Amino acid sequence: MSGSTLARPGREYPEPEKDLGGMSVGSHAAYIFADSAQKQQRLFKLVSESVQDPSASVLYIAGKQGVKGIRFSMKDYGIDVGSIERQRKIKIVDSDEWYLTTGKAPAFKQIGTIRDQFSGFVKSEEEAGYYYVTIISETDSLVRKGFFKQYRDLETELGKNIAMFRAVFVCAYDERELIAAGFREIKTDLSNLHAMILP
Repeated sequence: MSGSTLARPGREYPEPEKDLGGMSVGSHAAYIFADSAQKQQRLFKLVSESVQDPSASVLYIAGKQGVKGIRFSMKDYGIDVGSIERQRKIKIVDSDEWYLTTGKAPAFKQIGTIRDQFSGFVKSEEEAGYYYVTIISETDSLVRKGFFKQYRDLETELGKNIAMFRAVFVCAYDERELIAAGFREIKTDLSNLHAMILP
């Protein structure tokens, strides 16, 4: 990556020179986890590395644990969630609120609407002075609720347009939920939707 800068009143942020866990800005990756402990170890490490980078912020889309559960788990991991939230370095949102409509029978939002949500968030972070956003999306609750096909369609759309906004995008999948939903060739299937599978 180049060494270009993005100005913010009073300071400048260099474009990150090092990759984030083998990823660079514009990456679209999948992470498959077997249990909550494995999920937290890998994803929270990415969060920690990102919030330590002055040029990065984080959007974390919480799945089964919900926002409160993820905040508590991050604290247990050693991330000072309250402090980095006050610095506007991280935003934790619920996957149902981000991806689904409200009402008695929630439906998956239009793909264009969700794409615009991501694009709008990244743009707002750029305007706040951050060079890029690490976006981590837990998909376990969406798979369990039967929205995996719709999420796959969204993944395809994001894969085509990820270069349009500065972000590192990680989609986290609970292997148990995928197996319960009838998927057998999980890595092969997800490899078709992502540029890489995180180890």
